[in-house]
Amino acid sequence: MKEKKFSELSQKDQDLLGAAEKAVEKAFNPGSGFVVGAALRSSDGEVFTGANIKISSTGMVACAEIVAFMAAHMAGKRKCDAIAVIARHGDRALEEPNLPCGRCAQIIHEFSQLGGQEITMIYSNTAKDRIVVGPV
Repeated sequence: MKEKKFSELSQKDQDLLGAAEKAVEKAFNPGSGFVVGAALRSSDGEVFTGANIKISSTGMVACAEIVAFMAAHMAGKRKCDAIAVIARHGDRALEEPNLPCGRCAQIIHEFSQLGGQEITMIYSNTAKDRIVVGPV
């Protein structure tokens, strides 16, 4: 993965990151306040968003990336070209991009295989001044 500036992203990728940022507002994690938003773009340009949901029961978490992929899958979209993810911790900004957990990396990989193309991953810190971009 390569580090990029926000201005170096295409307009489509900037918009995708903006959709992920809006999705953060839908996240639910009252325990720690760590909230994540994701936006997944299908190959035909449709955008599906997701936000993390974590309840107090151990292991009961739905990552933002997983939620976005489920939404795309339920809409019949199998080919996706990019996913953008952004997070914050309560009212605090994250200085580093929050990279995918193993489960999310696996679903990104499997959807790229299913769609027959690499999915570009765009992971940003809260301020959008540290962004890492790359294929699965």
